[in-house]
Amino acid sequence: ETAVPLAASVAERLGLPGNSKKAIEAAKNKHETRRLMGLAGLPTPRNYLLSEPSQVDLAAEHVGFPAVLKPINGLLSIGVVRVNDSNHLRKVYKDVIGMMDGMYLSKDGKMGQMGKDGSMPDGAHPLKCQMMLEEYLDGTEVDIDVVLSGGKAVYNKVTDNWPTLEPWFNETGDNAPSMMTPDEQKSLEDLATGTLQCLGFVTGVFHVEAKLTTRGPRLIEVNSRMGGGQVRENNLAVWGVDLVDESLLASLGIPNAPVVPEKPLTCRSALYFNCMKSGWMGKGDWLEGIRKMPGVVYAKLMVQEGDEVCCASDGMPTWLGQLMCNAATPEEAVALVKEYEAMVDPPILDYKPAAPAEPEPIAPSPQMDMPDMPAPAAPPVVPVANASEPAFAEKSGDQPVDTTPKQAKPSKPKVGGLSAAFGR
Repeated sequence: ETAVPLAASVAERLGLPGNSKKAIEAAKNKHETRRLMGLAGLPTPRNYLLSEPSQVDLAAEHVGFPAVLKPINGLLSIGVVRVNDSNHLRKVYKDVIGMMDGMYLSKDGKMGQMGKDGSMPDGAHPLKCQMMLEEYLDGTEVDIDVVLSGGKAVYNKVTDNWPTLEPWFNETGDNAPSMMTPDEQKSLEDLATGTLQCLGFVTGVFHVEAKLTTRGPRLIEVNSRMGGGQVRENNLAVWGVDLVDESLLASLGIPNAPVVPEKPLTCRSALYFNCMKSGWMGKGDWLEGIRKMPGVVYAKLMVQEGDEVCCASDGMPTWLGQLMCNAATPEEAVALVKEYEAMVDPPILDYKPAAPAEPEPIAPSPQMDMPDMPAPAAPPVVPVANASEPAFAEKSGDQPVDTTPKQAKPSKPKVGGLSAAFGR
């Protein structure tokens, strides 16, 4: 995510295929995205840009409640909170600004908390975000994965997102293909394509988040790159389209023309195990029992023993694990992951478990009495007149013979596994 603007700048300077940095920056700034959508006549939620605390009441009056407070350029839903009234908004605004001011963005795009003295890793910089208040959107949330080529959508598919865990909007699960009607999916696909075009995008792979509300489709945000998590494998499994391949083709200036089947190749559903009780993770692989169950693609842990975990009532919920299943229909896939969800019980403790005991040091073996061995004989020394020049024996014909002692070359280590595969 954080490398996309840099890549766009480099491509522009070198005259390589790609989108303009202006389009990338417009997509990263949610307020600017909505401004451009309004100019293009696209539906957009009411919103207000908050530059300082004194504007909170003005924002509340303009947007109304319930509303959503969010950073205009945040990551991973951090700082995105539903607010229900003016008093709640004032408190949450103060809390979120305090939290965001204490965070940093590392040079490899990871977010973290600064030390009490303001310290952060080398190359990181403070993450200070401007906030925006936006009307709360009802309805069903979706992801729309789009491939643009020559300014036109050549691939456009909807994945249903399940209701998020509010007020933090933490994801709970999804299914592909969508279970919406064809007309509903078409309205969302058109909104995604129109938004990308009005921002100035012409090529590449995009992950657009939106909702189908009671008033029609509404945008949440545009990600000007392939979606994370299971997005790539879902599109590949369900529709046979590899979004990494499409990204590479676009980067090379080769027109995208993915072959999309009329019917899905399979149906999938993913479920996130959100923490329902704050505490610390206990011991044991609590997903082991369902990994070999019918339809399971994978079941993976996302926290380790001893990790502190948080539920929604105490803060942004922790993802404990993830489950993915295949089935003949999306309805069956959803039913399968929910059936397996009911079979597991994550071991969350009320106390921090003790660290595993250090292994006892191995006592050294008693030394054996060894017989005295004679010292090895020293190698013969060839006298030389000048140590800086090689010594030569008697000439053999017209060619001198070098008799300088030679050092043995070290044997070349054998290389195997990944090192061999990558020529290391």
